[in-house]
Amino acid sequence: MKTKSAKAKGRKLQNLVALQLLEVFPNLNHSDCKPQLMGGTGMDIQLSTEARKDIPFSFECKNQEALNIWEAIKQAEANAEGLTPAVVFSRNRQPEPYVAIPLTAFLRLVRNERAREKLLVNLTLSPVTGAPGYAGDPPPGRMGGIS
Repeated sequence: MKTKSAKAKGRKLQNLVALQLLEVFPNLNHSDCKPQLMGGTGMDIQLSTEARKDIPFSFECKNQEALNIWEAIKQAEANAEGLTPAVVFSRNRQPEPYVAIPLTAFLRLVRNERAREKLLVNLTLSPVTGAPGYAGDPPPGRMGGIS
């Protein structure tokens, strides 16, 4: 593959990652989360100080058919700047990119997600019966003030 084609392929993945991060974090704008210029050094997704509060990852994007994951991880770690290294990788005809992060970071994400789910369940339990429902449901037997 020609260098120009390889760079375009890499840029495509960087753009996808940056756009999806902005969709997940609508409080951020394009200057907070943007792809690195091709040939630039450091993280592949440039994050502002504000964005780093919500996204504590340093992204290395690899859009290659044959990936040396250990070299990609080494590069992500070298560019991490105190953030958790994350390798986003894909290849041709791959429906969705994957992300490689340290196990401890993955477990932290799972634990935080589980805690959030428990909080949401507790917030939606009926205050009268303790049964699942919506936080604003009227108590059983009442129709919102209609007798």
